[in-house]
Amino acid sequence: MATFAGTNYLFPETSYQLPNFIMFRTLFFHIKHYFLLPLFCLLITDSWSLAAEYDAPMRIPLSLSANFAELRGNHLHSGVDFRTEGKEGEPVYAIADGYIQRMVIRPDGYGKALYLLHANGEMSVYAHLRSFAPAVAEWAKDKQYARKNFYLDTELESTIFPVAKGDLIGFSGNSGGSFGPHLHFEIRDQRQWPLNIMQNGTYKIADKTPPVAYHLSVYKFDTVQNIALPREENSY
Repeated sequence: MATFAGTNYLFPETSYQLPNFIMFRTLFFHIKHYFLLPLFCLLITDSWSLAAEYDAPMRIPLSLSANFAELRGNHLHSGVDFRTEGKEGEPVYAIADGYIQRMVIRPDGYGKALYLLHANGEMSVYAHLRSFAPAVAEWAKDKQYARKNFYLDTELESTIFPVAKGDLIGFSGNSGGSFGPHLHFEIRDQRQWPLNIMQNGTYKIADKTPPVAYHLSVYKFDTVQNIALPREENSY
């Protein structure tokens, strides 16, 4: 039995006292018959009560190519990836009324991305787009020429591009740090924390592949420099 921040966790074949200044690199459990998300899902999402009436971002059947909180090289996946039937150019729609609050164009990261702010304070994110809807694309191009810079990351007033649920906002693609056509999609709460849309029931999407627990590492944490101490590792 181990204690972390006043909560008990069971680690098989392990008895270790976890002080408050350590951090987890990975926390998975060997449980074959239950689906558990990484600790990330439990710490930063209060998503059970936030499921709203949202439309689907695409009209094709929603199918996952990547799930929420998957472990990546240096972070956990903050959204879900929807397949686009192996091609670019699938129309992408606003999931609810709101407005385009932020627009990003960059050669890496999310590539071409739109951030829509909705009346309930939540935000939807659509990334790796091939292109924006024509009026949005023209506005973005004017900004790029005015700044003489391809890179664009700008926030917009609510009056510039208001949208209604179901409005066309762009087309799926493979821009930025993407390795194949898909739509990266997020819903964030009022604090800008990503929500687990699979957990809170926003979308009903079949996901029958449970995670496999294989390793746990515990590091001491330097609170002065705000970094982990790699030489102080305990692995199980």
